[in-house]
Amino acid sequence: MFLTPSELAQLTGYDPQQRARTRRWLEQNGIPYTTNRLGDAVVLRSDVDTPRTERAEPKLEWLKKSA
Repeated sequence: MFLTPSELAQLTGYDPQQRARTRRWLEQNGIPYTTNRLGDAVVLRSDVDTPRTERAEPKLEWLKKSA
């Protein structure tokens, strides 16, 4: 199943209407997603529930740049 819009907002810190920022955050953190016809990011629950040792590590280089 998929994350709800409110779960996705809690994960990314972005309002569901901030589609581009949400997708960019997901890409930067290595979380796979697809988009629906409205441009909303759609994330499988299993992609965030799976322990990190079983999937690609998130890319956090952007944190170092903003510090």
